[in-house]
Amino acid sequence: MSREEGQAWIYGFSILPEYQGRGIGRKALRQVVKEQSSAGYTVHLEVETRNDHALRLYESVGFEAVHVQNYYKYECK
Repeated sequence: MSREEGQAWIYGFSILPEYQGRGIGRKALRQVVKEQSSAGYTVHLEVETRNDHALRLYESVGFEAVHVQNYYKYECK
């Protein structure tokens, strides 16, 4: 979590595979959003756009895509 200029950013959020599907991620995100919103921050996060599982989780909590960016990787040949 990083906070700056009225914005709270979530980076690298994950739930261990053996704990996924139990509502833990949803509950944790809702708690973070509640705490940060109460403190006056807007809450944002980054997610890999091809991670459908994570996208469904974030959308179920109320997040929506506001900016989409493709990333590129350089491969040595």
